Amino acid sequence: MLMLFRRSLLILSAICLIQGCGNDGADYSKVDLVGVTGKITLDGKPVAAAVITFESTETGSFSGAMSNSDGTYELRFDSAMMGVTPGEKLVKIGTARRILGISSNEEAGEASTESGSAPAPDDSNLEQIPACYHKDSKLIVDVTSSSSKFDFDLKSDCSTTGAN
Repeated sequence: MLMLFRRSLLILSAICLIQGCGNDGADYSKVDLVGVTGKITLDGKPVAAAVITFESTETGSFSGAMSNSDGTYELRFDSAMMGVTPGEKLVKIGTARRILGISSNEEAGEASTESGSAPAPDDSNLEQIPACYHKDSKLIVDVTSSSSKFDFDLKSDCSTTGAN
């Protein structure tokens, strides 16, 4: 009898792995998302492969993106949905930062739908952005349905204090 139980459990586990168990997908109908895009420059030059996050100042949840070769980005809520929830956000931008699912090996600006670990740091991932824009960031934006484009012209001397 124990052998039959184990065999049934093994078969059920295999079916779950093949077909997927539980919810077929998240219910986004109750999540208010705003599509956010923009451009990141440092001293007037586009910053490629910069990770940007918009973190909720209330809940700590965030949306993120990686800038492409011309510095543009589009925020991703998760692997299935683009956007960010409305409200006040703390913005962090850095070239050595990584978010699971966003890799420099992908087409920049698009997050991967695959799970896995973030890429290991190497010489190409050295931080190019001053700490005042990531570790010690004070950049705050208010995301609304009518305010969804945020360009950041960062300065090496940390004189930029918000979105343009």
